Amino acid sequence: MRRISGLARSRVISLLLGPLVCASLALASEPVSPEEEVAQARAVKLATQLASEDLDAQRDAAYALADLGPSAKPAVPALIEALKDEDQQVWFMSLMALARIGPDAAEAVPALIEGLSSRDEQRWYRSAFALGKIGEPAVEALRPLLTADRGRQRAGAVFAMGWMENIDADRALRLLSFLADPDDEVRQRTEETFVRWGEPAIPWLVPALSHDDPHMRGGSARILAENSSLPEYLIEPLAALVHDEHEPTREAAVAALGKLATPDDRVRAALAEALGDESFEVRQQAGWAVLRIGDWPDALTGLVRLLESSHDEDMQLAAYVLSRLRPVPEKAWPALLNAVYRAEEEQVHRFVDAVLRIGPEVIPLVFQGLESVHKATEPHHLERSVAILKSFEGKAVPALLDGLEADALAPRLAAIQALSQIPDVPPETVHRLSPALESPEPEIRATAAVALGRLAGDDEQITKRLVQAFTDPHPIVRMAVLEALRNSSTSLAERESVWAEALQDELPEVREAALSEISQMERPPEGTVELVASQLHMGSAATRVAAAKALARYGKAAEVAGDELISASRQEEPELREAACAALAELATKSKDPAAMVAALSAAVADAEPVVRHTAI
Repeated sequence: MRRISGLARSRVISLLLGPLVCASLALASEPVSPEEEVAQARAVKLATQLASEDLDAQRDAAYALADLGPSAKPAVPALIEALKDEDQQVWFMSLMALARIGPDAAEAVPALIEGLSSRDEQRWYRSAFALGKIGEPAVEALRPLLTADRGRQRAGAVFAMGWMENIDADRALRLLSFLADPDDEVRQRTEETFVRWGEPAIPWLVPALSHDDPHMRGGSARILAENSSLPEYLIEPLAALVHDEHEPTREAAVAALGKLATPDDRVRAALAEALGDESFEVRQQAGWAVLRIGDWPDALTGLVRLLESSHDEDMQLAAYVLSRLRPVPEKAWPALLNAVYRAEEEQVHRFVDAVLRIGPEVIPLVFQGLESVHKATEPHHLERSVAILKSFEGKAVPALLDGLEADALAPRLAAIQALSQIPDVPPETVHRLSPALESPEPEIRATAAVALGRLAGDDEQITKRLVQAFTDPHPIVRMAVLEALRNSSTSLAERESVWAEALQDELPEVREAALSEISQMERPPEGTVELVASQLHMGSAATRVAAAKALARYGKAAEVAGDELISASRQEEPELREAACAALAELATKSKDPAAMVAALSAAVADAEPVVRHTAI
């Protein structure tokens, strides 16, 4: 409340208490229960407290009066005065107290009417609410606002009347006309009012569905769509709106059709047609309606057509709806699977999820599609097929093992890759995979090597086969063997010897692959540090960078390469300087004489590249 004191405050309190005393005397002549008499007496005391200078006391009084409900009637004058208070809590709870008093708070109507002109959303909304709860005594004051120039005032009057109880047909139809109001907020508040009334308001909305004004048609359809279930007599007028020229009206009508309690062929025909509407919003509502009602042939055809379109939003809508029908219609399986391969990378997961909802029954279809895939020209197809297959985990294993025997290359690659990514595969899987190391196709041999490295664990026989496979003439197989051996947990001496061979391979890509694998090891292979250091002076920049990163894994053993790393920290390539600094930082903490390394790092702190400076620091 506006803070006041002294003589002015005494006058305010006197003005408030005078009516309260009179009111309490008048009430004494009316028959009331002892409990009510106590409550009203408390209201008189709380009204005095509400006018105090203590803010906490005011707030407590406002909350207490709101809790009293109709029994707070003697405090109405004080509550009206409190509506001017600057404190949000005092104002809000005083207004709520008036709302809970109801019709007996009629005296507050003029003050609350002022709130309908407020720019403050909370004051506007709560004032309308309180007027509605006061009810019939507020109608006369609200009626002129229904024709006010300002849309805000018209919206407030509509909204207030919408909170009143026992709305009769005449008043409901009068408010319904505001669905055609030129002001957006007025139309919105009218819709909210009828939505709040719910099922009893449905009969009043029927004529509006065929009104000349599109806002009237669309608004009434939107209101109906908010109901959980609609009666059969609405089918014809709603189905007719599926052809309406006004897009928001079509959208609302389609949404309402999906809420009909007993949908029939008329509803299904209208929804199937809406799936082909020019507006995505209409198509989307039709899709949600199909999901609620269940599929039928024409709807299924329409959804598959959307799934096969070139529009991402249509594809996602159709995939979502089709995959949540139970069961997923078999007719849609090929289109759902094809959508996985057509989708943009960032959307793939949505379509993979849709296919997974079909269940393991889709696996044969995945393999069938792989029969015609050429890995070089359709890499996404193979990768995304593997993502589907591995997601079925153990349920996919029998089909994947059969896939190892496929004639075409892609199904076998997919089977091997998926098996290597499934946890807890049966022991026979490793033995079924190992013959693939002898395949005539290098891609199969390489993929099998990586898979066996992941699955074999401490199986020494498989490790020996992998070591033997490093003699393969094809570089992709040798590089795959390196990855496999990094994942192997055996400690065979033969495994260690492979790294020395790899670091001296004739092909730089194999040497680089060896360096990359070593840089990821917790314990690098023994006796290879000098071979790694030698790579700092040869090959491409990528090879030298990989060598510097690998040396960081050797700890104190890398001291033999200290001078080479210092030299590398001054080379032209920023990535090499960064990797060399990282290795020097590791080595300096373990070296007995780190002075030269620290000096090199100190110099790198002034490097032109931020990433090098950061690493050096």
